[in-house]
Amino acid sequence: MNKRYLFNDITNKVINTIKSGVLPWQKPWVNGLPQNMFSKHIYNGINFLLLSFDNVAFPNYFTFLQAQQHNKKIKKNSKGRLIIFYKLHEIKTEDEIITFPYLKYSYVFNVEDLEDFEPPIPQLKKPIEILNQIKSNHEINFVQNSSQGCFYNVTKDFISTPNVSYFVNEEKYFSSLFHELIHWTGKEGRLNRFKKNDDDYHLYAHEELVAELGSSFLCGLCGINSVEETSSYIDFWLNKAKLDISFVPKCAILAQKAINFLLNNSFTN
Repeated sequence: MNKRYLFNDITNKVINTIKSGVLPWQKPWVNGLPQNMFSKHIYNGINFLLLSFDNVAFPNYFTFLQAQQHNKKIKKNSKGRLIIFYKLHEIKTEDEIITFPYLKYSYVFNVEDLEDFEPPIPQLKKPIEILNQIKSNHEINFVQNSSQGCFYNVTKDFISTPNVSYFVNEEKYFSSLFHELIHWTGKEGRLNRFKKNDDDYHLYAHEELVAELGSSFLCGLCGINSVEETSSYIDFWLNKAKLDISFVPKCAILAQKAINFLLNNSFTN
């Protein structure tokens, strides 16, 4: 499978799902993120996006080989879900060894596809644990306001947030805060996502998708609802995705880079 075919498949799924009134990554995540049930690896980046389309109660997956190794039987007519990964290929020349990554794909099955299915018990972190981990990794300027909502000021480089009592519930507070923390990573000197020569609205709408995907992942780590107010950007996302099949996958990759930056690549349960 080449990258163009993969991106086209993802884009078509996103477009069709959004048209039906659903954003696939916006979920309660009460049972955590898509995860390999045996290795405990959390699927991230594009694979997080791919498995977000899967409407299952328990986002726990395994490969056909893993089922064989653990003497598990897969139900008849079960269908695998596509995931991707990169492998390194080496070419030896007279002077050097050239290494480059190439795209590969595999299929995983859901835990409910097993004949002896037992509901897994999710291992979730508390939102405050995620926040404290981020604070211990980075010096972030937080400013409390009385009622202005949660936002990131890129010019002065601070995150402003009201007291948790301002929000409908604690989940909404952390969901909003995680969203702004993803924005915080984009500043020059960190991940440099903000480009001065871009159209302001286009840049902001693009960045909002990165922040939404990133905050959804962080919410999933602690099993909380990730629903955000994004209706004003949906038309832009749809039009952009139709014109550029790499738009959504690239946003997923950028979101994962932001998460890796915040958590220092430590986000397994």
